Amino acid sequence: TGTWELCAIPSGIVTLDPGSTVELYALGDQRLTARTDFSNIIFSGSGTKTISASFSPQGLVTIKEYAILDAANRQFGDTGTSLTMLDNAYLINRGAGAKPEMRGTYNLQPTTTIEFSGDAGATIRLAPLYANIVISGTNISAGSAAGNGVTMQSGTTFRVKDGATFNSTNPNGFSGAFNTSVQSLNSPTIILEDGSTIGYTFAGDQTITTQSNIGQGANGNYYNLKIGGTSGNKIPNSKTVIVN
Repeated sequence: TGTWELCAIPSGIVTLDPGSTVELYALGDQRLTARTDFSNIIFSGSGTKTISASFSPQGLVTIKEYAILDAANRQFGDTGTSLTMLDNAYLINRGAGAKPEMRGTYNLQPTTTIEFSGDAGATIRLAPLYANIVISGTNISAGSAAGNGVTMQSGTTFRVKDGATFNSTNPNGFSGAFNTSVQSLNSPTIILEDGSTIGYTFAGDQTITTQSNIGQGANGNYYNLKIGGTSGNKIPNSKTVIVN
């Protein structure tokens, strides 16, 4: 047991006891070679940390200081993996399915950020109480039923980047209420950058929400608005929906 700070790859056979900890702490980019016997992993320092292949640590993954963990489109974590993010830590997810893939306990300080990227059809895992969220992918969604949505901490932001698309698959719409895709609990700030797109793609009747925290000025403008889904009517919840 104990902590191994991975400043270099030792020669010979490396044995990781159950409950042991491996730390990547360089002030720069690092790559972690996947293996099946990791328990706890710490990504610290700065730079971008990557993993060589899919694997699931059976313990706690901690990202802290200025470290960026880019999991790419690899599976990283399962029911036995918990996640703690501290300081200015940053996690990037790509690929299809529910992300992040850790399904244990989450502890996310409000200064941390999780980014959802790629075009493979990722959905945001709904269980955590999120800090900051960045949408940079072109096919990202969250929640597929009434009341299913992302919950965020006070003082945090939900940002959709230029060129990115977030698809609301919730019949109650994108944001502004307790039961929308981005829930109003704790009043997160929503920032829709120039060039961003919000899609309404629920397969059935769906409300197009309007509210002042949309992020395109005082009137709550969308930048691009996409209407989709295989059926149903898309109905504004106000007389005016402004699209830049």
